[in-house]
Amino acid sequence: MVYPKGMRYEGSFVANKKQGHGVMTWPDGKKYEGLWVEDKQHGEGKMCMADGTIKSGIWENGIQKK
Repeated sequence: MVYPKGMRYEGSFVANKKQGHGVMTWPDGKKYEGLWVEDKQHGEGKMCMADGTIKSGIWENGIQKK
């Protein structure tokens, strides 16, 4: 799925919402790979920032918790 603002999502959908494992890439080079529930990062995942910094952890409703 390619969004109008240039974001790209590759992964599973359920009822037209991101669900399960997927990868979201932003135009600035940022990339999240991990679990999604109802269109939000939720569960184990990894965020790779444009500068190469990697943040691994647990997300809950789109917010990194650990």
